[in-house]
Amino acid sequence: MALSPYRQLLMLCGAFAVGLLLGALWDALRMLRVVLMAHTPPAFMASRYRRPLPLLGVSVPFRTEAGVHRLWRGAVTFLCDLLFCLAGAVAAELLLFYFNDGVFRLGVPLLLLLGLWLWQWSISRLTVRVAAHLAYFLGALLLYLRAALQLPWRLLRLVILRPAHRLLRHIVYVRKKRISTALCRRQLRLAAVGLDENITLLKEKRKGKRDEQKTEKQKIPGADRDHLRADRGGVLSVADRHRQSAGGAPSQGGGKGAAGGAAG
Repeated sequence: MALSPYRQLLMLCGAFAVGLLLGALWDALRMLRVVLMAHTPPAFMASRYRRPLPLLGVSVPFRTEAGVHRLWRGAVTFLCDLLFCLAGAVAAELLLFYFNDGVFRLGVPLLLLLGLWLWQWSISRLTVRVAAHLAYFLGALLLYLRAALQLPWRLLRLVILRPAHRLLRHIVYVRKKRISTALCRRQLRLAAVGLDENITLLKEKRKGKRDEQKTEKQKIPGADRDHLRADRGGVLSVADRHRQSAGGAPSQGGGKGAAGGAAG
């Protein structure tokens, strides 16, 4: 197979250009990590993160290697690195198949890495700072959005709930104060009367209650006796009728015979 120097030059230049594009892709993935909140702030941004935000009085949290953020950052970083490696491998294979019928040439990966290093050395220095400031801006924006969403609840709490709570506490305080004042007055009256007179009054009240209970008990048994007598008479008359019917003589005939015998 004849090798065309022109195609070889185009292949090597294409490999260098692909390396630059891979550097741009790396920076784009870095920005994606920032957007997905999987970015670790660099050390030179620590002082800015410690400054409180205006109108809020709080600072953007400086998230490093801690808790759930660490797991999320690791997962997003792994996926971004996997995507970057696949993109580089596919780009190199396409170059080799298009310009050299798939035959491997060492110059392709070398120039690809050279273009990637040149991008990292020159432009990525700026993109690192841009990504760091973008991450700080997004963190501050999220804090402002959260404060805006919490503003109606804070206004409701400040305008309605807090005054209502104070009014309720005042009502409870006034009620307890009235009860306490009434108890104090009662105790003062009892103290003015004296302990012996108080005991005498209590005994008289208990005696009056006992007399009322006795009168109620005396009234109730008499009525019960009347009801029992009436019920007993009805039960006896029914029992007499049953006895007479069992003896074979109707109650009316027996009554007439008895009346006749008495007349004779």
